[in-house]
Amino acid sequence: ASVLYTDTPPAPNGALLDLNYVGHCKTGATGACTVTNRATGPPGRQLYFIAEVLVGGGRKESNLQTFVIVPDKAKANWVVDPTGYINVATGKKTLSSKPLQDAYNKAAAGEVILVKAGSYPPFTISGCKSEETGPPTMTWIMAETYGHDPKTEGLSAWPVVIERAGYTISLMKHACWTAFVGLQIEAGTSGIHGYSNMGVPSSNTNGPFDHIWVIDTVIDGGYNPVTGQGPNSKWALWAEELKDFLMLGGALQHIMHEHGAYILNTQGNVEVSNVLIKHNGRTGVQMTARDGGPPGVGNHRFLNVEAEDNNLADGCKGGSTFTFAGGTPTATILLDHVSDKQGFNPALVAATGCTGTGSFVSWSDGQSTKNGINGDIRLKDVDFRIKKWGDRDLVAVSATKSFTLEAGDLIPGWKKALDIDTENLASLCL
Repeated sequence: ASVLYTDTPPAPNGALLDLNYVGHCKTGATGACTVTNRATGPPGRQLYFIAEVLVGGGRKESNLQTFVIVPDKAKANWVVDPTGYINVATGKKTLSSKPLQDAYNKAAAGEVILVKAGSYPPFTISGCKSEETGPPTMTWIMAETYGHDPKTEGLSAWPVVIERAGYTISLMKHACWTAFVGLQIEAGTSGIHGYSNMGVPSSNTNGPFDHIWVIDTVIDGGYNPVTGQGPNSKWALWAEELKDFLMLGGALQHIMHEHGAYILNTQGNVEVSNVLIKHNGRTGVQMTARDGGPPGVGNHRFLNVEAEDNNLADGCKGGSTFTFAGGTPTATILLDHVSDKQGFNPALVAATGCTGTGSFVSWSDGQSTKNGINGDIRLKDVDFRIKKWGDRDLVAVSATKSFTLEAGDLIPGWKKALDIDTENLASLCL
């Protein structure tokens, strides 16, 4: 829904685009969007500004939105099914017990791997094809069935399944410039795992991981918090030293123990847009920089993210949904049109007893003290609410250089809506 099927740029500036889902905007009876070009980002990615959004009651809103121009599926270089892979140029099919891994290993930088419906073994992205062949170009792993929205459809809409393992998809040896499109990734210990081996000589590190894109892909831990049944999943995404990472559309959900996304020691920009984050054991997103690696840097954006009932583990003490735990003193962090709702699902409340924790916290934990505090944080048009109770303040700010709260709704439980420790603040704007 966030992606345009075209090899050319989108419609001219100011044109009315037929967007199925853009943040708080839907086409048809519920609204319309006027979109103007704002800037051109990395290759294949355009940043647009939603200049005018007409929503219920005639109210107008505006917010940022990113589009990705994905390749035409008809131009695939490799076609994979559960029994093997086809080199489209030669028409030859090779049988394989690990067809997706083998097709990726043979693909050149910039090629498209089209994956047919079915279940596939875990695989590893090792090395950087673009560094080997010249100018950076994206290698695409794309479901043939791609074109669904996890906010409205069940997992059956994602019939390309990467089977659960300890690390279902591993990033190794500076893996880079790879896009996953329209997949269902079953998380074991983690669904996508990028371990940079921080703290060892640079020749032995795996990171940074440059230009890893996850587009309209569901990472699912398989845990059902209502029944208390499911796999022993730990993270949907664990990644150290990401650089220009993008998750656009899709979901991070149903993790038994830990975070939807655990993002460590960033070495470039991170963007999470139009993603559903729900029913995870601890936070929806936790970002920090552990002392064993470099300070986190970059401009990080969370746009049109919807969170529902996270922090369900350990007797509902899993933390705040969006947690920024220090080590990023020069980074900027933006939450724009981000929502978090807790305690509104009666079946979940009855089964778990969880009625809500916090929605947002910035602080500095014991593992990031050498790397410093959080940098500049801005919350814009957020909607954080707890139906009845809550065991901590809805928004809690400390160990942060500057903090801005610009519009939005904060509806807490019985704790405070906003708690600010001004000790490290150089700038505060409400």
